[in-house]
Amino acid sequence: MLHEPMLIVRKLLMHNQMTTRNLAVVFAPTLMWHIDSDREMQDMHEKNNAIQFLIENGEAIFFS
Repeated sequence: MLHEPMLIVRKLLMHNQMTTRNLAVVFAPTLMWHIDSDREMQDMHEKNNAIQFLIENGEAIFFS
């Protein structure tokens, strides 16, 4: 499942010093890309927010 790698990295937050926002910035372009390259930068904030939400709430969403 896609969420498991992000969950592992998130659990190591204190060690890797990656906030959920930083993780979202890293994962979002790969997980949510638009076929129209002009839209990539326009939608980046929303994509980061969506991925950050999944990282922060993924356990409750996927594993409950």
